[in-house]
Amino acid sequence: MKIFSPASTAALACLLLVVPVALAVGYFQCSHDERFSLAYIQHKDSQCEARHAKDDEPRGPNGEVYRTTHIMTVPRVGFFVYYIIQVIDDSPTYRLYEDLSNEWEPCVYQETNKHTDSDSDESDI
Repeated sequence: MKIFSPASTAALACLLLVVPVALAVGYFQCSHDERFSLAYIQHKDSQCEARHAKDDEPRGPNGEVYRTTHIMTVPRVGFFVYYIIQVIDDSPTYRLYEDLSNEWEPCVYQETNKHTDSDSDESDI
């Protein structure tokens, strides 16, 4: 006796892949208590192009130029802060950097599980 048809099994497998995404709420933590949600970064993905990358911006370990877009905010401290979003690969993996005193500093990725509220530090996601 069959409990699941092949189609049902495939559908169930797809649903199981979605569950970890639904349980995780990720964001990039920058200085001055600025946070950028992973959803916001993903929304900006379509604006990222390799031609937007500038010479003074972070590169890959072998000098790779990544798809990039630039954003600017006025955080609570009252001055402009420049950020770059980089798309590292087709997975996609993202990096977010902020310009602090003319040096690009990575914002740390925090993933908070809704059930445990534990944080994990990662620079790229």
